[in-house]
Amino acid sequence: MGVLSAIIIVAIKGMLEKFKDLHNLWPVSKIDFSIWLVSFLATFCWDVTEGLAVSIMFAIMTTVFRTQWPKWHLLANLSGINEYRDERRYQNVIRNKGIYIFHFDSPLVFTNVEYFKTCIYKALENLQNECSDHDKDVDVIENMKEKDPNIELAKETSLEDNEVEKLKNNLKLNENLQYFIFDCSGITYVDYMGINAIKEMFIELKTRNIIVYFSGIKDHVRDIFEASNSYKIIPKSSFFPAIQDAVATAKASQHV
Repeated sequence: MGVLSAIIIVAIKGMLEKFKDLHNLWPVSKIDFSIWLVSFLATFCWDVTEGLAVSIMFAIMTTVFRTQWPKWHLLANLSGINEYRDERRYQNVIRNKGIYIFHFDSPLVFTNVEYFKTCIYKALENLQNECSDHDKDVDVIENMKEKDPNIELAKETSLEDNEVEKLKNNLKLNENLQYFIFDCSGITYVDYMGINAIKEMFIELKTRNIIVYFSGIKDHVRDIFEASNSYKIIPKSSFFPAIQDAVATAKASQHV
C-alpha cells in the first residue's frame, strides 16, 4: 500500500507544482487558466481518463467561443512612418480624411458571420457619431433594392440578429466616408457563409455610395473567392496586396 501511495504522489507531483504558476497564468490568459482549473478538478473528482475527456471538450468549447467573438479594430496611420495600426493603442496617429480602415482578426465562418456584420455596422456607427453634423437620413433598404440588382444575392445571408438590424436601420448616409478599406490580413479562412457576408457588406456599402477596397487578403482566400464566382459581384480591381496600396489608390481618386 505504501508503494502504491508513493507512485500516486510522484505521478501527481508535477501537476501540484503547477499551482505556483497560476498567479502568473491568470493575467496572461484567463481562458488558459480556466482550462487548467477545469482539467485539474475533473481529474481530481473522477479519474485521469474522464478528466482528460472533460478538459479536451472544454478546450474545444473555448476555441469555438473565441472564434464567435473575435477582435476587430480600426486602423490609422502612425505619424512619421507608413504603417497602419490600431488607432486606440497609439497617440500620434493620422486618419486619412474620407478613408476608413477596418481590421477583422479571425477566420470568417458560419459561427461568427453575424458578429462580423455587427462589427461593420458598429464601425460605421462610430464614424457617424464622430461626424453627426454632416449626416443625412436615408432609407437604406429601399435604396438597396432600387440601386443594385445584385441585392438578391445578399438575401442568402439574411440578418437574423436583432442587434445587426437595429444598427443598420439607425445608420445614416455619411458624406465624410468615401472609402472603406477592409484589411483582410487577419482572415486566415472563409467558408460559404463568410463569402456571402463579405459580398453582402460590399453591396450594402455600395448603396451608401461608399467604395470598398480589400487589402492583405491571403492567396488561398482569393482562391475561395474565385471558386465562388465572387468576382462577378466584387471586381478584382478592389483588391490590393497591402493597406498602403489601397490608401494610395483612394487618395489618388479623391484628387481626380
